[in-house]
Amino acid sequence: MRWWLGTALGTAAVLACNSSAFTCADDSECSGGVCQPTGACSFPDDSCPSGQRYGEHAAGDLAGTCVEVEQTEGTMSSTSSTSSPSTAGASTLMLDDDSSGPLTSTTEGGTTTSESSSTGEPVDPDLLLWFRFEDLSERGTIDSAHGFQATCEDTECPVAAMSLFGQGALFDGQDDGLSVPFDPLFEVSEAFTIAAWIRVDGVPGPDIRMIFGHPFGPDTSNAWLLSVRPLFMGWGGGMTMSSDGELHVVVTPMASSLGAWTHVAGTYDGSEMTLFVNGQPVASGVAPPPVFDAGHPITIGRDINANQPAGFFHGVIDEVRLYSRALDQEELAALAAG
Repeated sequence: MRWWLGTALGTAAVLACNSSAFTCADDSECSGGVCQPTGACSFPDDSCPSGQRYGEHAAGDLAGTCVEVEQTEGTMSSTSSTSSPSTAGASTLMLDDDSSGPLTSTTEGGTTTSESSSTGEPVDPDLLLWFRFEDLSERGTIDSAHGFQATCEDTECPVAAMSLFGQGALFDGQDDGLSVPFDPLFEVSEAFTIAAWIRVDGVPGPDIRMIFGHPFGPDTSNAWLLSVRPLFMGWGGGMTMSSDGELHVVVTPMASSLGAWTHVAGTYDGSEMTLFVNGQPVASGVAPPPVFDAGHPITIGRDINANQPAGFFHGVIDEVRLYSRALDQEELAALAAG
């Protein structure tokens, strides 16, 4: 086994809205939200008619309530892209409101009809999977790229939770998980990119916790994966590939990211794998192309070890993407900026 260790290049950035009765003057003070005429920050929420809900630190009886439709006039619309989080190394963005609830979006022809904001452009010929979780239900969710369905047939389903971009999937770290049946389209060995927004709510402990991966073989291997994992001092994020009979791993410390929103991504260009945190490369290493088998699905929020569910993620996952090319740093910075 070969290991490469990268180091985080920054620390967490906390919302300005962190007092008991915060007031704002403009959108820049709301860290991705909207400064309403009432002087309080609001954030995207598809369950509100206006598409915006006040944060928990809004003054008076506004906290946690939906913004009235007429109050959104003259402000940033609910489908506008959010303010960019810092992309300096392992910096992170905190979310003001982490309430959860059911989703009401429906699907037509295998594609979600949700209109909530999201990161990046929806049309890309190399985008193989794009899970936005706006239609998450007890049956799972449909991806917005090709209509593949992620189900929770052999695990419990995650529940809907607010994220930076509408709704995400909240995994309990015990038995929640999603899987996408194998398809030859996913055998991207020459080059690929895997990416997701995550909020880690529980310290991983002694086990590797899966964010997004493609299990391989009869034991604990994966063709590729993004994960949070224990390190010698604390825990971190990592990208792993199985190839030429070995595991190839790149990791970076992420202990300061607990409870914070962080964009993680891994790229492979045919010879080098690189781990990115918030759009910045933090670790890399040389590896042969990965290997696949047709017996395993792609998984989100959990792994498969010896044909059994394992490695359950604790926290919220959103904007899960698989590309059939290695995105460059500018493209990854754009995804991380929202």
